[in-house]
Order: sequence, then C-alpha cells, then structure tokens
Amino acid sequence: MSENNLSDTMESRINTFNEVGTRIWELADGSLTVCDIATRIEQEYEIDHKTALKDTRTFVDELLEKRMLTVRE
Repeated sequence: MSENNLSDTMESRINTFNEVGTRIWELADGSLTVCDIATRIEQEYEIDHKTALKDTRTFVDELLEKRMLTVRE
C-alpha cells in the first residue's frame, strides 16, 4: 500500500495519507459532495457503500478538524 505525505507549513507538520486517504484528498476538490466521494471510493476499491461512506466522512472530518479542508456552502 502506498502512502503520500502532505506538508502543512502553517502548523509545521507533515501528514501521511494511505492510498485511500490520498484518493479522498484528490477527490475533495470542491466539485463533489462527501456522498459522491464515497461512491467513487466504493467503486474504485470495491467496498460496500456503508463502509465507504463511514470511512470517507471520518477522514473528511479529520481534515476539517485540522483545517486542511474547508466546506463550501
């Protein structure tokens, strides 16, 4: 499994994402909802929708908490 690092220079930290986390990060460009992203994860990684949605929401919540992602109204 591959990992990717994203450096947060404002907080002087490096965040490491696994393959699925990296994919969620790539998809979180503002054009898709959390549900849309979960559907893509479900399809690309062949997991059930309930798990994909739960894991996507959890990861997005962590990004929001760390202020690495913002919600567009």
